[in-house]
Amino acid sequence: MEDLSFRSNLKVQVLKWWSLETGLQVSYLNHTPNSYYQSTLEQQPAVERLRAFEPAVYLDNKFSLGSRIEANLGLRSVGYLSKASSFTSLEPRVRISLTLALEQQLHASYQQVTQNEQLLFTSGSIMNNEVWVPAGVGINPARSDQYSLGWTGSFHNGQYTAEITGYYKTLSNLATYREGYSSLMGDLDWRSKVVTGGTGRSIGVEFLLKKQYGDWTGFASYAYSRTTRQFPQINKGQEFTFDFDRPHTASLNINHKFNEKWSASLTWVYQTGLPYTPVLGRQLTLDTEPDENGSLGYYEVLLYGDRNSGRMKDYHRLDVGVTLNTVTKRNRNATWTFSVYNLYNRHNPYFYYFNTNDKAGFERPENLTDFKPMNLYQMSFFPIIPSVSYKLYFDGTATKVPKRFTGEKFRKWLYQEK
Repeated sequence: MEDLSFRSNLKVQVLKWWSLETGLQVSYLNHTPNSYYQSTLEQQPAVERLRAFEPAVYLDNKFSLGSRIEANLGLRSVGYLSKASSFTSLEPRVRISLTLALEQQLHASYQQVTQNEQLLFTSGSIMNNEVWVPAGVGINPARSDQYSLGWTGSFHNGQYTAEITGYYKTLSNLATYREGYSSLMGDLDWRSKVVTGGTGRSIGVEFLLKKQYGDWTGFASYAYSRTTRQFPQINKGQEFTFDFDRPHTASLNINHKFNEKWSASLTWVYQTGLPYTPVLGRQLTLDTEPDENGSLGYYEVLLYGDRNSGRMKDYHRLDVGVTLNTVTKRNRNATWTFSVYNLYNRHNPYFYYFNTNDKAGFERPENLTDFKPMNLYQMSFFPIIPSVSYKLYFDGTATKVPKRFTGEKFRKWLYQEK
């Protein structure tokens, strides 16, 4: 996919309580969804090039209704013009904010979003085969309606902030791979591998607590969400868990500044494992093409359960780092960073596969009784990785800071003292 865009924006303060922002964007898009390159071929396979223009204009109004209420009303119009088809969509958006006492705010919003390109990917893997397919013959633009309600608060002169946000999203006109396919490469009839008309739902709540300045800074966050999809041609038409559904996501970040030279950081991340489609069994199926002797053989096929009805192991890791700020002989600022990714060497799953062994090949039985046990195997990447980096700044000479007494740092544990 190639994207060449032009954008222009204009902001106007119409009245003291009313500001306006408008703009336009024109994009030239060039899609080759079935393209791939194979170095061993003298002549690469033919690909279909799909070119389109995507013009869009928008208008946003911001109103201050007294000292406590702000309202944002906007509308965006986006088109999609190609040789085979054209689409036009309107995207309204509304946001209302109510300022409460003690630096707190309530906000509610609604927006409609249209996407003229859809992302196809293989399920059950983080490192998957991704391809963008454009709207056109048989593929309508995807649409979503998003609702959110939240609260934000700031405490102790902005040193601490907290956020709670809940959201609900509905999606329509979704596209995905037809069952049994995981790639469009080299196929001029790639549309036959895509199913459309899907719907989706997503609901969740997010929490965030942050300390923004002081010797100790950091944040703690947690999110609970569920996302589903439904296609008439997939999973017998029943709703199934989305490929990237992670019900629980949490992270913790702690930074400490020991003095003007030394600082350290710690980040821990946790996510529920990705869903995958489990194998329930296998069977021998009669081949439809005879062998060189004219006989029909058998080949082994896997029998799968419901779409995304299994889950991988949970994902979590711990990253740590130490930073040293120095000044070079030429009076330039420089930074040394010593870090360790995945400190406790967690083998997080990136994808699962079923096989009779842990090798890449799949062994066929030589006869009807020569079956070998099949197991579930896990592929993992990125174990513990230490690293060292050095950064030199050329944005001016350094200013040396006087040393601070050791006892001062204890007074900045909860509150910033100046």
